[in-house]
Amino acid sequence: MIAETGPIVGATIAEHDRLLDAVGHWPKHQPIVTLCNCPEDAGAIQAAHRLLKAGYLSVRPLRGGYEAWRAATVEAA
Repeated sequence: MIAETGPIVGATIAEHDRLLDAVGHWPKHQPIVTLCNCPEDAGAIQAAHRLLKAGYLSVRPLRGGYEAWRAATVEAA
């Protein structure tokens, strides 16, 4: 998906096994939104749980993932 449309500006792309490496330098109080392009947002939910267990305070998965984000940005434009 990202290869076709490009990444979200300002987003950090991280595989599950590299998630904590990718955001480890972020402040624990910084809000984080996770998203994926998998059925029922399973990857985003798993990532959010991992980050919460790692001590991040404000983490939420985006319902509908990448497609929801794209739809919202098209509507806002």
